[in-house]
Amino acid sequence: MGNPAHYSREVPSRCLQLIDGLWPHVEGLFQSDRRDLGPLTSTFLISMSYPIINLPIERIERHHSKPDQAYADDRYVDPKLAATVWRDLGGQKLRKAPFFVSGMWSFCQSEVFNIAGGLPERYAEILSSPEAHANAGELETSKWCGALRNALAHGGIAYLNEHGRYAYEAPVSMYLFASGRYRKEKEEGRPLLVGLNLLRIKESDYRDFLRMWVKWLQVSEIEATLDDAA
Repeated sequence: MGNPAHYSREVPSRCLQLIDGLWPHVEGLFQSDRRDLGPLTSTFLISMSYPIINLPIERIERHHSKPDQAYADDRYVDPKLAATVWRDLGGQKLRKAPFFVSGMWSFCQSEVFNIAGGLPERYAEILSSPEAHANAGELETSKWCGALRNALAHGGIAYLNEHGRYAYEAPVSMYLFASGRYRKEKEEGRPLLVGLNLLRIKESDYRDFLRMWVKWLQVSEIEATLDDAA
């Protein structure tokens, strides 16, 4: 494997290729002591999605408007892709993003709770509501990608069953991404945690989303190829 010329674009593409190529094999792999819980697709998909999501956010989106180059900064490798990322992950609504599909994500805010203990029933009900799906579409893309990035980076992930509930004795069908909401005021030198942002998505939809996300990252490269051909 060669060294990527553009980590934020090429590494996500390689990860997606691994997901699609290895998926049939992973569907035949089960937890050794609990085959009844289904294959290890959730573990595989979440693990492979870390660089797909976080690299473009960390190496492009987070550097918007910063004058100096950072130590991991892809802005100058492809300015056209950087402009695309800043445009689509800026202040517009998520429903306008190229990688958004209505009904795929649901969103709500909650009080602080420990996701290691499960998802409280009242929030499971809210996340299943039409209002929560509509609220996801109305999120600013910058807030959405920040919540998703923080959940992936800091382990704010919970697996849910087909009904959107936290159930250990059931196969995983949905993912919950939880990230903290903080006040600007500081307590003991640290931002004060006041609540959580909760994003929920089906496993099958998450895989489809990753495909759309990677395709979105290829746009500037495709445009450059068309320009060269012209």
